[in-house]
Amino acid sequence: AKLELLVGTVTSAEPHEGADALFKTWVDCGEAEARTVGAGLRAHYGDAAELVGARVLVLSNTKPRNLAGFKSAGMLLCSTDADGATALLRAPEGAKNGDRATFAGLPD
Repeated sequence: AKLELLVGTVTSAEPHEGADALFKTWVDCGEAEARTVGAGLRAHYGDAAELVGARVLVLSNTKPRNLAGFKSAGMLLCSTDADGATALLRAPEGAKNGDRATFAGLPD
């Protein structure tokens, strides 16, 4: 199966009370409703407000699964550098919510 990566904007985020490492986020991927996505990023982002407004890439064709008491409908893509710092991968400039991410040199 192919991975489907959609451009989205984090519209809301909050620490999940039942999981120390987890944020519960809502991401606008250009669909009828925002996706609820769990993100294990609390060790890397001190405040949920840092995520709000972020233009991100969402792995969107995963099966929704229960994650600490709520359904998570995707994954936020991140990168980690050689020093262990983890950050969200940002959508390209000019990309719109719902656009499908592609990579030069790879088939769509």
